[in-house]
Amino acid sequence: MYQKCVGSLEEGHSNPNLIRVFLKLGRAYRSIGAWDDAVASLEKGLSITESIEDARIGNQLKGLAKQSLGNTYLEECESVPERIDELVRKAIFWSEAAFNLQHDATDELLLDLAQEHYYLGDTEKAHNMIQKYLDGTVKLGPSQCQSCHQICAKDAIMEKWSVGKVARYCSEAGCATRSCPRC
Repeated sequence: MYQKCVGSLEEGHSNPNLIRVFLKLGRAYRSIGAWDDAVASLEKGLSITESIEDARIGNQLKGLAKQSLGNTYLEECESVPERIDELVRKAIFWSEAAFNLQHDATDELLLDLAQEHYYLGDTEKAHNMIQKYLDGTVKLGPSQCQSCHQICAKDAIMEKWSVGKVARYCSEAGCATRSCPRC
């Protein structure tokens, strides 16, 4: 279906819809394990983003293409474990490129980067990505205290545990347990 759409859109034209079709085609190839076809489709979509005149739309589509390339290489690791280091490095390259392009990184992208860094043994960077993810979700609120499991208001101050610095507890006087379930 996506291949028909590509044929019906004017190729070479800086059409955002054409880019979106290449991204969907790449994801479709990825879902069936056709890694080379997935990468080729995603790279084709990425190359077309250079001709988008509206910088905002172009950057948004570049970020999506780069994130999809990172996801493709990360998923390929499961199918080709003997190339895991090479594939994870490629995944990190594309995910970080997407991260640097987007001012507000998506939760999915932060978790992808955490997983990629963890695979390479860089637990510090993996921890930093998870921390950014958690900080972002806490700002969205409401938050749940990791100790008493009370739902805190969006504007409530959540304090970090002193040891792990990831799990959070509410600053309410009612939270009496004050022991970190993760540390």
